[in-house]
Amino acid sequence: MSWPILTAFLVASLLGLTNAQARLTRDSFYIMNSFLPSGQVCGPNKIMTGYTVIREALQTLTIPLNKNNEKPMAFDPATGIFTAPFQGYYQVCASARIKKGSHGDFTIVKGDNAQAIAFSTDVQGAFGSVCPVQLDWSTHEQCNVIRLGMGSALAVRLNSGAASDCAESTEWRYTKLDIFSIAEEMR
Repeated sequence: MSWPILTAFLVASLLGLTNAQARLTRDSFYIMNSFLPSGQVCGPNKIMTGYTVIREALQTLTIPLNKNNEKPMAFDPATGIFTAPFQGYYQVCASARIKKGSHGDFTIVKGDNAQAIAFSTDVQGAFGSVCPVQLDWSTHEQCNVIRLGMGSALAVRLNSGAASDCAESTEWRYTKLDIFSIAEEMR
């Protein structure tokens, strides 16, 4: 048994899913790695956008091809919104470097669709801190396993209240978002 399939089996077991409820990720899988290029994203209450995608792969038998005869991708780096291509469990890891003298209050939020994500109060995880002036910066990360229905949306939001509260990134890629499927849930 390969490592991804074993991982999916263990997660499905921990979540109490039977083989009829969760299909291991042999038939369907999704993986996306991204980072925020050098620069800043500042609040208040802003979805993190402008990611650079390192890789994104989607394999599924249930999603039709688009007009270019290819599978549509699930993450829009311009909006920072991930839309689940199939119902199941996803590992979501987000990190951010907080600028010197800033507050960094980040949440991973879930919505019924991409339009609802900006106003979502369905917090799936939170991370961050205050970066005092005496420190140059502070980096924080959160990883969660999140159940999503097909078409549900996720994003990372900077919830800090001031326009001067910023996430920053350098060529070291401190601010990242990685998402991969663990198990596809069958209806």
